[in-house]
Amino acid sequence: MGKQLNNIPLYKEDNHSYLADGIIKLYGLKNIEILLLETSGCFGSTDKSKIAFDHHKGLFVALAILKSIADEFPMATVEAFQKCKVFFVHSAGENIYLWSLRFEPKGPIFELWLEDMLYIKPGIDDKLDALPRFLKFFWGMKCLLTENISGFAQLKKEHNEYLVNNTFNGVTPSQTLSTIINPSILKLLEEDDKAGMHFLGPFYCDPSSS
Repeated sequence: MGKQLNNIPLYKEDNHSYLADGIIKLYGLKNIEILLLETSGCFGSTDKSKIAFDHHKGLFVALAILKSIADEFPMATVEAFQKCKVFFVHSAGENIYLWSLRFEPKGPIFELWLEDMLYIKPGIDDKLDALPRFLKFFWGMKCLLTENISGFAQLKKEHNEYLVNNTFNGVTPSQTLSTIINPSILKLLEEDDKAGMHFLGPFYCDPSSS
């Protein structure tokens, strides 16, 4: 987020830091970030404005992550990039939501998808029901991350192959991944933007009921 805000004139005089509650990055692939965590208050919190604010904050951070990945591997193809997702884990109320965000060139749009949701039952009497739910949720998250790592590796491969094949021939592409992937990125401020945020969603269906 800091890298992207630094390139926007609106924020030249502002603090570019935008701290998430947790992050997962790939140290073998340019330290790119692939998952972020936002925790909206204590367990069971019913502050809808805070929950909605953190959801939108996470969305804009995920957009910034996608943009930064495109900037890191500008010579990769759009076809490879659209197969890659970044993830946003949102802990809110009594639930943990796993969102994914990817680029869809046919729009072009950025597609936000609720991959899974975990309802937390903290009571000791619910342990036999809760444990399988936890295992299913986090194992599914692990599998999604593993699948996407291969996609990011493909981005790096295509980018490097282009550089090797075209460094000395003077070929300059009319468009690069960095110019194609150009989302609107906003820095939301809780004290200014939280009020009324719950009227803007998120709206979704429980994936476990489908």
